Amino acid sequence: PLAWRRSAKMNMLISGHPDGRIIADAIGHFGLGTIVGSKSKGGTGALRAMLRALSNGENIGVTPDGPRGPAMRASAGIIAAARLAGAPILPLAYATTNRKILGSWDRFHLALPFSRGVFIWGEELRVARDAGEAAMESARLELEQRLNAITAEADRLCGHDPVRPA
Repeated sequence: PLAWRRSAKMNMLISGHPDGRIIADAIGHFGLGTIVGSKSKGGTGALRAMLRALSNGENIGVTPDGPRGPAMRASAGIIAAARLAGAPILPLAYATTNRKILGSWDRFHLALPFSRGVFIWGEELRVARDAGEAAMESARLELEQRLNAITAEADRLCGHDPVRPA
């Protein structure tokens, strides 16, 4: 939430799992909205809600490796949504000087108190509305590469070895 201007309406795609509710409650305190759904539960409704928000000039935040991973491997969902909406994807990564990498499937980065950190924004990625299967897979791989590159750079700037993709 700290990487986003409060004046630009932001909605985060959050899993319908109880863990997702905890995240939704936490980010709500920062003024971010939520769209609930995942590939396995409520995906169609979530996609419709994302497209509606984008058409209203709002923004969508997505964790591109999804709720089940594998970690640091972009899923095709964000590419499909960007193609349907005609909206660009703007990669973002962060790192902090003091952190704990959790043993969860996603190796979640927990910033520790009194840390300093960086946010790194990558170049936007656009997916053509008429993109076929091969172009969409190429865009997915490009997004994955860009995200992993800026994540490694954020880690380096904070004095850490990069976390490797699963």
